[in-house]
Amino acid sequence: MITTDKAVFEPAPGNAVAEDVASYNLIRLFATLSVIVVHVATPTVGQYDPSTELNWWVGNFYQSVFRSGIPLFLMLTGALLLPRAEGFVFIKNRVIRVLLPFCFWVFVYLLAKNYIRDLSLEDYFIALYEGNSYHFWYVYLILSIYFLMPLLRLVLQWLKPTLVQVLAFTCIISLSLKLLPDDNTNIRYLLNYAIYLAYIVFGYYAAKFEDVQWLNNCQIGMLLIFLGFGITFFGSYYVSASSGHHSDLLYQSSMVHIFLKGLGVWIILKRMVKYIPDRWLKHLKAMSKLSFGVFLIHPLVIDHILIVRLGISHNLLHPAFGIFLTSTMCFVFSFVIIYLLSKLPLGKYTY
Repeated sequence: MITTDKAVFEPAPGNAVAEDVASYNLIRLFATLSVIVVHVATPTVGQYDPSTELNWWVGNFYQSVFRSGIPLFLMLTGALLLPRAEGFVFIKNRVIRVLLPFCFWVFVYLLAKNYIRDLSLEDYFIALYEGNSYHFWYVYLILSIYFLMPLLRLVLQWLKPTLVQVLAFTCIISLSLKLLPDDNTNIRYLLNYAIYLAYIVFGYYAAKFEDVQWLNNCQIGMLLIFLGFGITFFGSYYVSASSGHHSDLLYQSSMVHIFLKGLGVWIILKRMVKYIPDRWLKHLKAMSKLSFGVFLIHPLVIDHILIVRLGISHNLLHPAFGIFLTSTMCFVFSFVIIYLLSKLPLGKYTY
């Protein structure tokens, strides 16, 4: 989850702990940017023919580089929240922390798509229940996970799995999901959910055993990144060309190579943070606190500000440039808007 408890961002005594906090801030910001880039690039891969058009490869490149946001968010949730997931108070605090900003932005999205005079209270509750933007699925996912985390913590205390066992379990259930026939909808849904829970557990153990040698090996991190990128980049072409149309099968966050690439990013960013000047770490900390609001608002910025108002989209001049510019501007505009909202009375309920 885009975990933004204020206590999480207060550096504790000791350089190692402060460095851990800073690295989590950096990972969170990269995950936020990744989600934005993926959503900006998605129309490109859906618009062009993978067999004949170079623009499809451009979109596929961006997708392959940045498809790791959801695993990173879930690993962060496990690392930061699972150690203190105890009882009803934890559930209440986490649900309120997510639900209030979510309720606000559901209303904003409703206003953005309809005239207010045409809306009723029933429309709002329907939108709240069904979700009125494509990225809200993640909010429902994380809310459901919060209810399970205290139980999950107890199960882990009883089982005491090793880091390697958790990694192996995550990979096995991810591979199992892809071997199931498409008509096993309920089983596929449960396995998909189990994979997301496994990301939570792996994040918890990655933080608990962060001194494990291979988790601090940049060569392993880069190997995982290139492996995940290669499977996504070339595999997506193969699957799409074989089916005669674009397929997003290998873009899915539950795929094992996407998880492994996210793990590679985790390893690299954890090591990279020690080379960032302290003055920049303070800015990263401030930005990280706003990341959930940025996640919630970014489709609104893409569709209603950049595309409609400014005429900036993934197709501007060329997708290689358009995706980069649109993603960057969305990232900046979203943070600026959430920052300004945070300064208003009750502004804390927008992020």
